[in-house]
Order: sequence, then C-alpha cells, then structure tokens
Amino acid sequence: MPNPDDPSSYWLEPPQELRDLAAAVRVLMERMVVIDEPHAELRDARVAVHDIATRLEAIGRRGATPRFTAEVGPDDARPFYGGNARAWDFNPINPPLAIERDGGSLTARVTLGLAYEGPPGCVHGGIVAHLFDQVLGYATVMQGIGAVTGSLTVRYRRPTPLETELRFDVAPPTVTGRKAVTRATLTADGEVTAEGQGLFVVPEPGWRTG
Repeated sequence: MPNPDDPSSYWLEPPQELRDLAAAVRVLMERMVVIDEPHAELRDARVAVHDIATRLEAIGRRGATPRFTAEVGPDDARPFYGGNARAWDFNPINPPLAIERDGGSLTARVTLGLAYEGPPGCVHGGIVAHLFDQVLGYATVMQGIGAVTGSLTVRYRRPTPLETELRFDVAPPTVTGRKAVTRATLTADGEVTAEGQGLFVVPEPGWRTG
C-alpha cells in the first residue's frame, strides 16, 4: 500500500521480462534507423511487430488510476513504474542508466546509439533534456523529497556524442520550503557538454496524479 510519507512506496518494480523485452525493442529501433531504401524485410517486420503488439494488448492493463491514494486494488487499471530511474528502462524509449549514489550526490552513466540521434553523430538536444529531468528528479526523490518538476533549464555547451559513455554528476538538492533546486553536469570524454538545473516542487496536500 502506498505510504504518503515514503515517495518510493509508489514505485512498482517492473518484471524483468518486461525490461528484457524493452532492451530487445531498443535493438530493433537501432536496426531500423540505418535502413535507407524500401525492402521486403521492412514489410515482413511490420507484420511481425503488429502481431506482437496485438498479443501484448490481450495481457495488458489500461487506464490511469490515481497513484496518490490510500489503496490501489487488484483491478485498478495499469501498473505504474515511472519514478525509479534504476528501472525506467522498462519503457524502450528510455535508455538504461547505471546509477551510483554517494551520500546526497548521484552519478549516472549511459551510452546512446543512433535511435537518439539529432545532429549527425550527436545526441538530440531533447534527449539530453529528457535525461537531465530524470536524473535531477531522481536525485531529489532519493533525498526523501516527493517533488515534481516545476522548471528545467539546460545549457548546451557543445555537441554530445553518440556511442560514447556519458556521465551525469548530480549535486545534492538545495531545499527551501516546498521547493528543491538540483544541478548537474553532463560530460563525455572528460568534457562538459551540457549543464542542467531543475526546480522541483512538493505538491500541495490532496494532489493526485494518474
């Protein structure tokens, strides 16, 4: 049962089979984006993927039951895994993050392939912002601050390369009342490619999310 005083109690752990499937889908995404002409394999793959999607629909649970409630019953729509950056890769859109904590600080490492490309050979700026939002928010929640993003600022210093280990270094949040400010840098090959700052706000009592 969720505990309002423990933000992590709202996080369900996705089954390992789901994370394994997501990893396979990310490989599929990588294979797709390098094909430059029509091919029968594309048609056959589309049919196969559609068949898999139909089969998975039969076992999935849909809906958006609020999670900030006293109890979530067995028939309450879909599961919710969204808060845990260690397991967010259950969704194939999200790349797996290797996370280390040292007190209030946090380090996250990730390597991104062609599915995340913006400029040739570089990570899309929106993906960089997406990752900042996740690691900054996770560092805040890990301090027991159940906050949501109020604003996110990213300063891009140079292109962030693909196929290179990227490192996010996140400082402990600075807390004032219901607000927390968290900062991080992104480096590749020892060079800072971007800096991020997030303002996170603790919701008012009675606030619920779906």
